[in-house]
Amino acid sequence: MGKSEIQKRVRWPKGWRKSLWVIPGLGLLVKFIIIAQIPGNGWLGADGENYLKGLEFLIRDGFLSQESILHYWPAGYPLLMWTLGAINHQLTLPIMAVVQSILYAFSTAYFGQKLQQTSLRKFALPTVLILTISPTLALNTIAIGYELISASIFLLVLGLFIDLKISTKPKLSDSRFITIGFLFSLNSFVQPRFLLSALLSYFLIGIFIFGKRLLLPVLMIGMISSFILPSIMIIRNALANDFATISTNLGVTMRLGAGDGATGGYIPSFTGVECPDVQGNPVEVDQNLVRCTLDWYLENPSEIIRLGFNKSIYFWSPWFGPLANGSMARNPWLQIHPFYDVATQNQEGFELIFGPIGKLFSWIWLIGYLGTMIFGAFKLMRFDALGKEMMILISSLVIANWLVSLGTLGDHRQRLPILTMVIFLQIVGLIGITRSMKKNPQRKR
Repeated sequence: MGKSEIQKRVRWPKGWRKSLWVIPGLGLLVKFIIIAQIPGNGWLGADGENYLKGLEFLIRDGFLSQESILHYWPAGYPLLMWTLGAINHQLTLPIMAVVQSILYAFSTAYFGQKLQQTSLRKFALPTVLILTISPTLALNTIAIGYELISASIFLLVLGLFIDLKISTKPKLSDSRFITIGFLFSLNSFVQPRFLLSALLSYFLIGIFIFGKRLLLPVLMIGMISSFILPSIMIIRNALANDFATISTNLGVTMRLGAGDGATGGYIPSFTGVECPDVQGNPVEVDQNLVRCTLDWYLENPSEIIRLGFNKSIYFWSPWFGPLANGSMARNPWLQIHPFYDVATQNQEGFELIFGPIGKLFSWIWLIGYLGTMIFGAFKLMRFDALGKEMMILISSLVIANWLVSLGTLGDHRQRLPILTMVIFLQIVGLIGITRSMKKNPQRKR
């Protein structure tokens, strides 16, 4: 479908088009007010202390700091803080809060604007509105953590994909395609596991935009660009520590999610699979833990199903309640969550929320959450050609991140980077359900 044809079909009131930018702008203004009133002008996310420790060592020792925390945890986010706060590192928290909030507001508006230019335009305004007022997404832009940077990047990539799709014969040298490469490079820099998402995206964009004939060049360009920023961490570790790697914590997270007595989630004092001690550098130790954990799965194949089910439940679990499992205890939304207040005020409230009634409603929420998302994916696929391609691209990114959780630990925080895409599918699903309910009475008549 050409751009001129799209423009002929779209007839939105000018006020609605402006609101796609006004709503995120107002949300950004509210966040600026909140940032100004927070002690320290920012919050710590789940791994906030680790990122700040990494930042302290970078400030003290420079780029080639040999502190282990900078290779155990991926150093991309501390390096980003170190760079953005170079003028005055005492202002790092507010700088990150402001930058992340601006990025999220812009990506929300941009994605909505690109939806508005297509046959999917009816989803634009609801998507922008819900993404702006979503307390978990909106408030976590103020917290120290990579999650909302990644959530924003996925929205921008989808918007650029739509823009390429409605263009006439885009080329590999197109600035939008190059921008996608930079965005995924930044995404993999702050969280290396998104390299898998990058590979999937380039494969699908290559097919949907450029065709199978150019698929190999697309993959080559995409992967090279995606590794540009992560390679900085490899070079840093090679120069500072004499081993070339992005990070050395994969084996530990895999190990904690398996073993006798494992639930698939994090358990305090639980060490996971029993692995023999190995002498060597951190990379060799990490690789040994990976091999040891994989061997345990091969020796206990039935546990793959049990732990996989548990990790899936944890990945999709609510932020709070009897089914909640993960590292979102610092979710700013919990400060105003009504159920949280009920559960923490007295014993009766705790028993209500965490007892049989609370468990029932948590399961209803979880089934409804997943059901709405899956229904939205099917509705999007059946909408038109663009909807089908969007569904495949979004679903691939969502499934890729879920699979990473299956291989490591079940944690609902890992859902946060893909939450923007999940909400979009849910909006499509809810609108589809609403329209179906309106049509049914007419059919009966």
